[in-house]
Amino acid sequence: TVQDVTASRTAAAALQQSELLLRALYENLPLALGVVERQADGWCILSLNPEARRQLGIATAPAAGTPLSALGLTAERCEFWRERFDRSTVLGETLRFEFEPAGARQHFSAAVVPLVLPGLSPRCCLLSEETTTRRLKDAELAQSRRLRATLRTNFDLHDY
Repeated sequence: TVQDVTASRTAAAALQQSELLLRALYENLPLALGVVERQADGWCILSLNPEARRQLGIATAPAAGTPLSALGLTAERCEFWRERFDRSTVLGETLRFEFEPAGARQHFSAAVVPLVLPGLSPRCCLLSEETTTRRLKDAELAQSRRLRATLRTNFDLHDY
């Protein structure tokens, strides 16, 4: 018997191209992206992209299943993230928040998205963006506007 496998090979090639594209996006995204899973002993890392590792201060990619508490983060940071993962999964909704880690001069905007997959333990996707530069520029712009308004007010007062 002869079977035409052209469609099967085409589908496999398309799937491989899609996987390569997603991997390239994951590895090069300028946002921190990670997936965690709730296990009996707490939240464990399933994956972290390079930006997530940079933001968390982790030099190498942790193995899948590494407990959050084993990443070398302070107890306060572990509790910070554990609380947000727990709240997101209990509420079943995305949490959006901003934070500034203790002792750091950086500011972040983040979201924790619950991932509901039938038959699997609760999971969350973490998205985080460093917003330090943007906040500084916004503050400079606001200061510039205040200064211009003050100058304009003073100029207008002297015209009379």
